[in-house]
Amino acid sequence: MDTAGKIAEIFSNIFTGIGIIVGGIWTYLTFVKNRLSYPKVEVKHQVIQKHLGDGKILLHVNVVVDNLGDVLVNFESGETRLLQILPLVGEAGEAIQKGEDPVNPGRYDIDWPKITGRVLIAKDNPCEIEPKEKETFPCDFVIKNDVQIVEIYSYFENITKKGKELGWPCTTVYEIEKD
Repeated sequence: MDTAGKIAEIFSNIFTGIGIIVGGIWTYLTFVKNRLSYPKVEVKHQVIQKHLGDGKILLHVNVVVDNLGDVLVNFESGETRLLQILPLVGEAGEAIQKGEDPVNPGRYDIDWPKITGRVLIAKDNPCEIEPKEKETFPCDFVIKNDVQIVEIYSYFENITKKGKELGWPCTTVYEIEKD
């Protein structure tokens, strides 16, 4: 190989190396630093209330899960719970009526008594949501007319972070409209 060919090969190797380095930096900044390889999810509640008569109320809750990120999101578990705030009942109600702190040690929220719940996603029936798409999980709850305020709590586990209890919660406090 002549001198010009060797010089061309050297420059080719240099530019290839620079390209690999620039590509590596771009990949690091894009996927690692900006965490583009991890899911970004938003959970919201839409609540519709209807009076059924005979002292019963229907709460129809749409749990909307929006995949805001650029990666497919896989779920193996998801649930919604309906909790009673008013009228006060249970341990939390007793603590409030006694003037005590109703938040249990090591916690930051009140453990309201559970009225009922729904499993939205189970391990034997997983769910996936494509990037920039959303999924709606409709839930119906029939409650007594004497319930005044409820807390709706939904939680979807983040299975990309194995070994950690991380996920996407949503809490909505809803006041029951009387007829």
